[in-house]
Amino acid sequence: MQPTNLSRQAKDLVAKMVGDNIDRVTSVELRSYGVVPKVYAAARAQIGFPLSMAAAMLLRERVTPSSNVLVLTGFPIMPYELVETDGPVGAAAIARSLNVAFSARPILLTEQAFLPPLWDTCRAAGLNPYGRIEDCRGVPSAVVAPFTMEASEASAMADRLLDTLKPTAVIAVERVGRNRAGLHHSGRGVSLSHLTAKLDYVFERARERGIATIGIGDLGNELGMGSLRATVEAATAYGARCLCPCESGMACDVPSDVPVVAGVSNWGAYGVGAALAYLLENDDVLHSPVIEEEMLRACAAGGAIDGPTGRPIGWVDGIATDYHVRLIAQLHDLIRYPARLYGIYQPTYEKSAELDDVLRPLGLLHGAGSSDPAPGT
Repeated sequence: MQPTNLSRQAKDLVAKMVGDNIDRVTSVELRSYGVVPKVYAAARAQIGFPLSMAAAMLLRERVTPSSNVLVLTGFPIMPYELVETDGPVGAAAIARSLNVAFSARPILLTEQAFLPPLWDTCRAAGLNPYGRIEDCRGVPSAVVAPFTMEASEASAMADRLLDTLKPTAVIAVERVGRNRAGLHHSGRGVSLSHLTAKLDYVFERARERGIATIGIGDLGNELGMGSLRATVEAATAYGARCLCPCESGMACDVPSDVPVVAGVSNWGAYGVGAALAYLLENDDVLHSPVIEEEMLRACAAGGAIDGPTGRPIGWVDGIATDYHVRLIAQLHDLIRYPARLYGIYQPTYEKSAELDDVLRPLGLLHGAGSSDPAPGT
């Protein structure tokens, strides 16, 4: 929900402040290893606006009712060669948000081996998963499908996919991305290319066609983080030089329109969902704490593991289930209270807007010369 009876500039300011609050919560580096603040700062400097809100505004502008949106996810964990819980849960959450917000049809792509946990997580999110787009029945549906592991096939397959589906947006959530040598790596600098579907081609082809792209990550080796490569190379142990023979580092080289940096990648997806819920005045666009817990447990039961511990439990990045559940509750508070409290603070909002010298329409978000409404209108 949004404050009403405010000037356009004041509404812009409120949307910006809501986005800042969302970003603060979702970019907390709970493990305190000193990377996320640096990478977030680089992304924020590039975008010039709260990342979650920027991504949500881009989706509001581009995604149309009943359109297709591609959601890419899947990060294998060594030595288990299993997918981690960070990624599939965020992908299912943003798929649900798009379905509720726009009746959009999310098409989730990953490795063949990682389909079961993604399938089960989508069901826990309240989506009916299907293996083919022609089989989808009804609005709360999603396609969960594999993409080729062969680089020689990936380019043509990506073009066919985009030609057929004509997606309005492509979103990557904790999706391993290729480095400047064209290879994929873990945060520990270990090569993962033999385990990965070549979804980078889908992302790159989409950008070439002017389709909106959003990359969500927490370290910098994720798809869509390419514009932050210099920062990732400087801030991480293996960003510039990995442990495999390519010696080209683990930093991703594929950029996106809006890179969303979070403390845990799932949280970045939740932040975009929360910002979208605020913009559309529909709290249900962001899933509930109950659904969050169900998704985490379903993902683990389906075959995913917690990356740091390697255990098949509903933790993410070593952080226990209950923290993620509480985070969703806090995000709901962040988008509710500006609407509930605006009345007595209206003069303050208006005065603050007069003094804010960074509020401006962003070409990336509204398009050059666009007549689309400003944030919060």
